[in-house]
Amino acid sequence: MSKQIRKYIVWFIGIGLLAVLLFFMTMSNANNIHTSQEENRKLEAEIQAIYQRNLQGANTEDVDLYLSTINTKAREETGEVMAQFFTDFDVRQDLLEFEVTDIEPDAIVAKARQKAVGESVLEEETYRNHIATVLVVFKQEEGEWRISESSITNIEFTP
Repeated sequence: MSKQIRKYIVWFIGIGLLAVLLFFMTMSNANNIHTSQEENRKLEAEIQAIYQRNLQGANTEDVDLYLSTINTKAREETGEVMAQFFTDFDVRQDLLEFEVTDIEPDAIVAKARQKAVGESVLEEETYRNHIATVLVVFKQEEGEWRISESSITNIEFTP
């Protein structure tokens, strides 16, 4: 066999091995991406379930359930405020839309759109029905995701 033919055979085998290596690297990366996407979908479902539980606590006026979804630092003050709110108002909140917009190792950001319809128990107070867009930050605490911050970014008052 001539040197030229050996050179081509070595070159051909080298290219073939490189192609096989690239194939396996690509498949490995595709599996990681697939796993990551699947993990993200599970995490998004978990985060939405936490937010739904938060609204359930508000709708049933269950202060303990409501507080179980938020971070421990805010529980005492929030508990007092929510207990008073539940005494003064009867409000039903329905989640219209929910989207996780960012996932980081230490925080998850979601955008919720929810409708609130209610009435005041007090004669001197009125409750304004509305649809609110809320930006919600979740952080892990004691191994569980909890609401750390939330802010209304848009509010539309409705009849």
